[in-house]
Amino acid sequence: MEYIAFFIEINKMSFMPREVIIAAAKRTPIGSYMGSLSKIPAVNLGASCIKAAIQQANIKPSDIQEVMLGNMFGGLGQAPARQASIYAGLPYETICTGINKACSSGMKSVTLAAQSITLGHVDVIMAGGIENMSLAPFYIADYRPGHLYADSTIFNLLSTDGVYCKHSKLTMGLCSEKTIEKYGITREEQDSFCAESYRRAEKAWKRGFFNNEIVPIEVQGKGGNVTVTEDDEYKKVKYDKIPTLKPVFDKNGTITAANASGFNDGGSTALVMSIDAARKLGVKPLARIVSFADGETEPMHFGTAPTPSIQMALKRAKMTVNNVDLWEINENFSSIAIVNMKLLGISHDKLNINGGAVALGHPFAMSGCRIIATLINSLRESNKTIGCASICNGGGGATSIIIELIN
Repeated sequence: MEYIAFFIEINKMSFMPREVIIAAAKRTPIGSYMGSLSKIPAVNLGASCIKAAIQQANIKPSDIQEVMLGNMFGGLGQAPARQASIYAGLPYETICTGINKACSSGMKSVTLAAQSITLGHVDVIMAGGIENMSLAPFYIADYRPGHLYADSTIFNLLSTDGVYCKHSKLTMGLCSEKTIEKYGITREEQDSFCAESYRRAEKAWKRGFFNNEIVPIEVQGKGGNVTVTEDDEYKKVKYDKIPTLKPVFDKNGTITAANASGFNDGGSTALVMSIDAARKLGVKPLARIVSFADGETEPMHFGTAPTPSIQMALKRAKMTVNNVDLWEINENFSSIAIVNMKLLGISHDKLNINGGAVALGHPFAMSGCRIIATLINSLRESNKTIGCASICNGGGGATSIIIELIN
């Protein structure tokens, strides 16, 4: 087969001892909060993505040695990665690992998979991230000791474990307002970026760009089953309303419901394997993992963490910003993409060219893997080669990955 030539003439830029490739990358449509996917547990969304990735790579379930899935919110029952693996029809002997690195969970699962494979521990791992924020539970804290007869407070897990920073004692939105102030980002910049994200997503959906990565999800409805094949969020935009919306976190701030991402539901997987395994299984690779890195910064300015993470990934790949053809930086807020564009000197023409989380949605633990899938397809459609994806997470962290498209 022609693609075998890739293994012979591979470009030796990787910092890893063994070359690692991505053989499949799939995601569900992204549902709005309490929207199209709101009743489907995250583990079921993950199972659908696992099955779709297996089908895309044309391998057997038994070929997968381990499943690594990121998930941020509880209430799924014991061992969510294990549940998704079994529901997807993988053998009971398949190793399963759950990961929580907040919003970076989905991408961290991919880089941990690459790490394990490059060290020779295993050869084939199904990685990814799953999240149903519509089903995130409420809970009562400190109830057991001394509450035989007392009132208690019910907490929302989306707030306490999702958008509240334990270090700054502020929500992610208020932290981002501080970063916006520090770097002089205007409301107009954010609204313009937001509108462009929606326009790009609309155009991408209209020309069928996302079809290669989407896993249709069947949902039970009152009038019968409905198959969800498209993201919910991007269709809701009213461009003329964007500049008129009031700030949502600080009355004197600039973040609005439009230029921020929302709470969403979805799952994504990436099939990661060694080159030797790909050759043995007859799998056609999609992309090679060139390098990856994490970065940390002050929790208040978590939104700037992609910059040190990307810089380390570039250093490990022996590259510069100019070597990267296309970028995906997760749009938790429009301001996060904007500030990292400025810090790194990235052109918006190369960033999130098919829209980002502001328009498509942001299921927290899923997004990191989703943007890898989108980056692969963006490189292919644009006839480009090198891509970098990065996502920040609460607490001041970020994870980044550099890939090389394999044609």
